[in-house]
Amino acid sequence: MNKPRTIRLQTLVSLVISLSMVLLSAILISQSYFSQSSRALITAQQRAQLIAQTITGTFEQHNQMLMNTLRLLSLDPIQSDLPMDKRLERVKSLVQALDNNPLASSFYIGYPNGDFIMLRRLCAEHKVGCLRLQVIERKDNAIEQSYWQDYDPQTLWQAKRPMPDYRFDPRTRNWFTQAQKSQQFVITEPYTFYTTKELGVTFALKTPSGAIIAADESLSLLSQSLRELRPNDQTQLALIDQHHRFLGLSNQSNRYKIVNQSPQDKFLTQLAAATTPENQFVTQKIANQSWYGLKLKMTPHLFSHWSLLFIQPKQVILAGTMEQMQVQLWISIALALLLIWLGWLLGQWVVKPLQQLALRIDALRTFDFSTPLPTHSPIAEFSELATLINKMTNAIRHFQLIAQTLATEKNYQNLLHHVTQDLSQMLNTQATIVYRYNKAQSALELAEQTTSSAPEKIVLNSQQTEQITEQLTALFAKQDSQLITTALMGRQGQLLGYFILQFPPLKAQHYQALKHFIEQTSAAAALAIETQMHVESQSKLIDAIIQLLAQAIDTKSPYTGGHCRRVPMLSQMILTKLEQSDQGVFAPFKLTETQQREFQIAAWLHDCGKITIPEHVVDKATKLETIYNRIHEVRTRFEVLYQDAQLRYWQQLYYQTESQATLTQQLITRQKELQEQFALIATLNLGQEQLDPHKLSKLDAIAQQTWLRHFDNQLGLSEIERARMDEQPQSLPAVEQLLMDRPQDLIEWGTQIPPVEKDNPENHWGFDMQLPRYRYNLGELHNLAIQRGTLSEEERFLINNHIVQTIVMLSSLPLPQELERVPDLAGNHHEKVNGQGYPRKLSAERLTISDRVIAIADVFEALTAQDRPYHAMKYLSESLNIMAQMVSDEHLDSDIFEQFVREQIYLDYAREFLSPEQIDTIDEIAILQKAGCI
Repeated sequence: MNKPRTIRLQTLVSLVISLSMVLLSAILISQSYFSQSSRALITAQQRAQLIAQTITGTFEQHNQMLMNTLRLLSLDPIQSDLPMDKRLERVKSLVQALDNNPLASSFYIGYPNGDFIMLRRLCAEHKVGCLRLQVIERKDNAIEQSYWQDYDPQTLWQAKRPMPDYRFDPRTRNWFTQAQKSQQFVITEPYTFYTTKELGVTFALKTPSGAIIAADESLSLLSQSLRELRPNDQTQLALIDQHHRFLGLSNQSNRYKIVNQSPQDKFLTQLAAATTPENQFVTQKIANQSWYGLKLKMTPHLFSHWSLLFIQPKQVILAGTMEQMQVQLWISIALALLLIWLGWLLGQWVVKPLQQLALRIDALRTFDFSTPLPTHSPIAEFSELATLINKMTNAIRHFQLIAQTLATEKNYQNLLHHVTQDLSQMLNTQATIVYRYNKAQSALELAEQTTSSAPEKIVLNSQQTEQITEQLTALFAKQDSQLITTALMGRQGQLLGYFILQFPPLKAQHYQALKHFIEQTSAAAALAIETQMHVESQSKLIDAIIQLLAQAIDTKSPYTGGHCRRVPMLSQMILTKLEQSDQGVFAPFKLTETQQREFQIAAWLHDCGKITIPEHVVDKATKLETIYNRIHEVRTRFEVLYQDAQLRYWQQLYYQTESQATLTQQLITRQKELQEQFALIATLNLGQEQLDPHKLSKLDAIAQQTWLRHFDNQLGLSEIERARMDEQPQSLPAVEQLLMDRPQDLIEWGTQIPPVEKDNPENHWGFDMQLPRYRYNLGELHNLAIQRGTLSEEERFLINNHIVQTIVMLSSLPLPQELERVPDLAGNHHEKVNGQGYPRKLSAERLTISDRVIAIADVFEALTAQDRPYHAMKYLSESLNIMAQMVSDEHLDSDIFEQFVREQIYLDYAREFLSPEQIDTIDEIAILQKAGCI
């Protein structure tokens, strides 16, 4: 058998080191090249963005100045309905406007009758012929005069020059028609001016008199600005609009199209029309040379739909990178040659002792740290090496424990404890202390220690880490030990705390290496600690926001204040008792910490949909109440009938139609009848008892009475109210029924139809509810005829719709997987175990214990609340009897209700939240029998 080829360890070490260095050099050089190339591209991109911002800022400044000028001119008499000669006396304001706006080529005014005044700039100097005034005056829609005259700084104006063929009508121009329809500034897209043939935009503003005052702004400055801003001659810049038209070019004076069609210009044209994402480089070969192109969206300003094109040769962008690459290559070659020689020497020095320890180290090769290496050997170097390997094994084991703790421990204090203990054992410290930085108090607070001598709090003399380190060194330094103090810094460079480690005296080289290792370890620990602190603070912030939302919902209504706060507390009381149960159906019931948090969030947000319900519906205490109680209107009508009866009495007495005694008796009878009728309506308005057919027929008879209205019922109405009234104006006085349902009382859903019906294609949540025909029905008879309570069918739906909105709102949140049941938990507390609840008619099998707990807590809190406008304060026994009936009717869970009663959870809650007069004697056996629990 042939002996397998071998290689000497000395040669192998030398080759490995050399090849590793070559490979590492190649990797580092490649990485450096890509990194520096990336940075070069980022620098080029930032340079292009700076150019875009500079152009934006320049034009933004000029545009704001131009619009401010137009605002001032809109108040000048020149825009008013004055004779033309009076208007021309104010032309000096146009002269001043042109002087103040160097980019404006002209200011002009178009009048509703077709008159037109324009002052145009022909050159930049103040001399004759640099400003030209054009005037068109119309009479009866025909041009009466049309002329132009040049401005003379000495004599102001030269002779008028007629323009017989100039038929310009401002009313036909886009800037005029657009401004007529707007109360804001109108800014046109770039176009070629009618007079100068320049490319520009028009700013127009409607004045109080109806005239349109406008200004033309030339874009001629763009190409000049691009030429001045480009970093070198090889860089090309262009500005385009959303239609890919060129508004400015750094290499051409023509501003809106490319003339030369050089390869660079073709690249610009392709880049302008490309659909490449903004701020992303594209490349193209031009004359065997690579070019980079970038398309940048202008930052938000008046022309935010413009884009900047930036092209530059690759060799220009990467010039510095290539020079650095050559230097790095020569350095790498020199280091590789040096390491080949050093590797050969190192291999020769290492090979002998390693041969003797090979068998022992073979166990370490398999990561078996359980059996330590023997440390006794005739050769001192072998003993030292074995000792060091054992220490290394111990350090690795503890380092693994630290890494595992940092990755898995969720409790901040436990994390600090384990890291401190493992670090102390790994490094064999005399003491390991961790302090947490309190920025508000400018102090360090003790978080963890392996000794008992550290002070609980250290007030800092400075905020600088160097001075803090010096202060800690002076405080903890001892004569027989060495101290390593390391700051725990967060990702943003903020101070989190300090690691303080005390060691026996160390050699200088060991001290520096150990300090470096501790700094690296503390950085990982700081990252984990900061992450855990951040998670905890985020959780607290989310909880605070949730409770703030619940408080806002409670605060919205003065009658339901505290409901969103008390329900989670009562739910947690019930849940705790169920988890503590060690027998019966709830013996195996336990929630994890994550499920507990999910339950608490859902309980706090169970009524978040109420924020969408109008307050007057939630608080409706009487049948006729909307945003006020309309019984006052009804009483006023009865007052009218009462006064009519008195008036009729005196009229009949005057005409002596009957005897005074008879008329007096009729008056008394009528007034008594009205008093009784109003008393009946007022009683029905309260909704405290079932409405029987006899009272309903009386209500219909009372409603048929009429009264005379002498005032127009369409005066003083909002546009929305007027739109709902489809009746024609009546001649006055008009006969009105005492009570009636009017067409305008029916308010449609419009576009905001809740997707609650089962067959609605937009119903993604499984809702199964009946949608009323109308959003509101404010009819007086309709509301007074409510059989029980104060809510109409429409209002009852709006109340029930709060749970729909709760589910929809919470489902739209990007909840993590551990909180994915929050929408269901919060939205299922109106479901019933018989499957007839809302909004989804869920069967008992689909309702979890947590769902049923919140349902019971919600009902009990609502029944015992002292501040509800629609029912009087209930005693504890009344509330429990009502709930017992609900359990018997399979609305609430019987097992949870039984625990609720037997464990006297209701009593614990009542002592904390109910008034003493509400707490009466409770017959628990009778209540449980009524519920069917026993």
